Amino acid sequence: MGKRHGKVFRLCVVILAVLMSACVSQPRQMTRATLHDLVVRHGYQDRALEAEGLPMISVVPTDIHRPVNVLRVYLEGDGLAWRSRRQVSDNPTPVTPVALQLMLADPNKDLAYLGRPCQFVHNDACRYSLWASARFSQPVVSSLSSALSQLKQQLSVTSFQLVGYSGGGALALLLAVERDDVDSVITVAGNLETRRFAEYHHVSPLTESLNPADYVDVLSNIPQVHFVGSEDEIITDEISNAYVELFDDDSVRMINVADVGHLRGWVELWPQLLTQITSAELK
Repeated sequence: MGKRHGKVFRLCVVILAVLMSACVSQPRQMTRATLHDLVVRHGYQDRALEAEGLPMISVVPTDIHRPVNVLRVYLEGDGLAWRSRRQVSDNPTPVTPVALQLMLADPNKDLAYLGRPCQFVHNDACRYSLWASARFSQPVVSSLSSALSQLKQQLSVTSFQLVGYSGGGALALLLAVERDDVDSVITVAGNLETRRFAEYHHVSPLTESLNPADYVDVLSNIPQVHFVGSEDEIITDEISNAYVELFDDDSVRMINVADVGHLRGWVELWPQLLTQITSAELK
């Protein structure tokens, strides 16, 4: 009887260890409740909206009814798009929403934030491809464009400056192609040339997605500043340069930031980095 109990005890210990290791191995994504508490403390409010049938989160100032000349909108990165190199996530909500943190660190006041479709909120239209091979597809661009139009109406916005983090950088550029009210684009560790990104990392090309590098003729009319981290192993200088070198004028500027990785360091430096952008560059 004692031996049987001992075996059962050891088996329970093994099962518990496996369960605990599984819990440890799964990153904890930010919840909607945590996002709400965070933005409220900074004087913002979060709203769930539906744009072209896709759900997403917006964060806007509490004094939402005042008119805004130029609204700076932060676009989130890809989030937890993959659980592993081969397994697509069932929930693209980010563990660390860097674009949101950048907005909260921005000392300016005319600011807003858009999560990517299906981050923080979900409906039946949320299919896996929207944060995998189709993450920069026309349906995703159209949904974000619809969300911008909703913000434009709510805040009486004249025009936008878009700030995209990581994959949000690609979408910021694609939105600038599609809309006529985007004055300028800033990217932070932005995926600007998606074909080169796939080649560099030896991953499958994003066959269902659009590539900003295919729209140089339109984007050459949009002032752009692209921040690249010297320690970023995901969006490297080589990937960023593959995009920037397509332009033969000074409308596009790349700024290398020392000792910064893909996630690490941006938020702390953000107020200082914003001062490096002169108003003349983004007019």
